[in-house]
Amino acid sequence: MKLPVIILHDFAKIGESDKKLMIDDVFQSRRQHLIRDSNAYTSNNPVEIDQTGLFSILYAKFTEKAEELFGKLNYEPDNSDRCWAFCTNNEYWAFNPHIHECTINSVYYLNVPKHNGHECGPIMFTDDPESGKWEFYQPRNDDLIIFPGDLYHDPNFVPTDEWRISINMEIRCRNNIKWSAYK
Repeated sequence: MKLPVIILHDFAKIGESDKKLMIDDVFQSRRQHLIRDSNAYTSNNPVEIDQTGLFSILYAKFTEKAEELFGKLNYEPDNSDRCWAFCTNNEYWAFNPHIHECTINSVYYLNVPKHNGHECGPIMFTDDPESGKWEFYQPRNDDLIIFPGDLYHDPNFVPTDEWRISINMEIRCRNNIKWSAYK
């Protein structure tokens, strides 16, 4: 990619039984979120249930990798280890190019469905959404993608009933990250 996007394969090495527990936590969190607010966005919700602590472990691995890549991080007081789950399939999908108010953004792919024998639901990136020039990446299960919080991104449509589940994690820090080294 020409944009500052870091792709790490086999990031968390989560076993199938732990993956199932994490998916259960995602959908329990989603149900609770929609009960509290029936007008809430149906595809994106905070992961509020972490029965096994696996989301806390995932966030810790993310921050450890970020410090390995960028050096010791000076976290902002409002930094949060909250994970957000983005769950999409052919019935639940609606998103627009967006950025995040963080220094370092990441997306972890907990479940990437297949369609016609191939993973589906790429993510696209641009630094200028008005240009119409996007770079695409097709994630696989257990990929972690790290990129600047101000880089526009947009997950694409998933043409299957199976859920694509991605986990957004962010770091707010005072560091001046040299993203040009990752282009």
